[in-house]
Amino acid sequence: MFSFVTISNGVFFGVQTPVQKTASKPGKKSANTGTFGSASEGVAAVNANARSLPALHMALGYLAFTNRETGEALHHFQTALDLNPNFAAAYGYVGLALQHDGQSDQAIGYFNQVIRMSPRDPLNAFFLGGIAGAHYFAGRYTDAVKWARQAVQSRHSIWAGHRMLCASLAQAGQIEDAKLVLAQLRQLQPNLSIRWIRQSIPWTAGPMEKVLEGLCKAGLTD
Repeated sequence: MFSFVTISNGVFFGVQTPVQKTASKPGKKSANTGTFGSASEGVAAVNANARSLPALHMALGYLAFTNRETGEALHHFQTALDLNPNFAAAYGYVGLALQHDGQSDQAIGYFNQVIRMSPRDPLNAFFLGGIAGAHYFAGRYTDAVKWARQAVQSRHSIWAGHRMLCASLAQAGQIEDAKLVLAQLRQLQPNLSIRWIRQSIPWTAGPMEKVLEGLCKAGLTD
């Protein structure tokens, strides 16, 4: 069996497709060590099954999401939901794609849905942080602080929750508290900088600048 796998933020997506083999030419030893005759055949087999595999659409959606291709990401996440309406994580990732693009109110609806469907899901810390981000981009900084605190309490090691808490506190005028959170975040992530955020976090242009505005108020630099 051939497995297509991607691992991101601790999330595993894997699918399997039927084994395909190619015969070696007489007198020659095959150089292929996998179950497909070539890498291109493996990719073709995976692509042929893409429309019927929710997990693969989640993986493709995540790749688009990290490339800031919101429309493409939403297409794949929504396809995963169409194929499996009970795929709770897919609701959360639709919410993340919308939130990172600044589409706050739509995002919150999807986050609420995934938390209702799977209240003890370990991914919910990210989705709570997503709700905080949605309120932040809508200018509701007090609400953003509340939800970001819940995200951090749910999983203290989550960098995203600390980033959003720091920015939200700063935008709410609680600069000293924001500086304390930034200090905690630097302990968790010593390489944190404006440059790292620009390179690593898939916010689109407008949301990116708005988050950096809050973090800079708290003292973040390059």
